[in-house]
Amino acid sequence: MQALAVSGEEKRAGPDRRRRVDPLYRGPERRKGIDRRAASGGRSNQRQALQGGHSTLAVAARPSATHRLGPVNGHAYLSPLVVVMRIAAEFAYIDADEKAGYDAVEELIRQIEGRNRRSRDPLLAERIEQLERVKERAVHVCFGDNPGCDKSYLCAVVIPGAPLIFEYDSLEHEQAVQPLLERCARILSYGVGHGIAGDLAANLFPPPQRRRW
Repeated sequence: MQALAVSGEEKRAGPDRRRRVDPLYRGPERRKGIDRRAASGGRSNQRQALQGGHSTLAVAARPSATHRLGPVNGHAYLSPLVVVMRIAAEFAYIDADEKAGYDAVEELIRQIEGRNRRSRDPLLAERIEQLERVKERAVHVCFGDNPGCDKSYLCAVVIPGAPLIFEYDSLEHEQAVQPLLERCARILSYGVGHGIAGDLAANLFPPPQRRRW
C-alpha cells in the first residue's frame, strides 16, 4: 500500500499511473474548495467505533443498521489499493488512513481471540491467522461528496479478503447515505447484505444473502 503515502503533488506529476492499474478509474481526485480530508466529529466517532474505542455518541444514537459489501457470484475481493482508487475516482473526497486500518484489525484480532478462548473454535483460529497476515495492508477510509455535511459520508476498514462493513451514527445518517452506499457497491461490483450492528468481528463472515445493485 505504499502508493497511499504519496502526496497530492506527487500524484499529479507525470502520467497518471492509476489509470493503468484500474480501468474504472475516471481521473484524478477533485481538490477544489475547503480541505475535504479533515475529519469531522461524526467521522471521528465512526473511526473510534471501527477500532473498538469509546465513542462520544449516546447509546440511543448508535447505528440502527449495518451493511456489508462483498463480491457476488464467486468473484474475488478487490485489493485495498484498488478499492481506494475506485472510491477516490467516484467520490468528491476520500480520507485513507493505513495506521487506523492497522489499529482496527489489531482490535478485531483481540476480540476474536477473546471469543476463541471461550469456544476453541478452529474457524476463529483460522480467521485470526488470516487477519495477522493481512493487517499491514488494511486501510481505514472515509468518503463522500459533501465535506461540509456530517451526515453525508461513509467509513469502513478495507481488509484484504474481507467485506466492507458500514455502520451509521443514527437512522438519519443511514438514510442520508444510501445513495452513497449504492454507488460504492456499483463501482466495486459488490453486493450488499445486512450485518450485525455493533459487532464488526461477526460481520467479517460472509452473509447468507446479498443483493446486487
